[in-house]
Amino acid sequence: RRNCWNFGWVIDLDIRAFFDELDHELLFNALGRHVGEKWMLLYIERWSKAEMEEADGTKKRRKVA
Repeated sequence: RRNCWNFGWVIDLDIRAFFDELDHELLFNALGRHVGEKWMLLYIERWSKAEMEEADGTKKRRKVA
């Protein structure tokens, strides 16, 4: 509630395919500067490249930019 009083802006973002459209090299360079744990970077990279499962159970490869 206090954030609503202190800030006069809202961010609206549809993240459905947000990470699929990013340049992954730039993303991981930026993450490397802010995330000190190597194991965490490894997991983030794996999750960003993992196959997606649709509602009907079919698997789909991600588009990596």
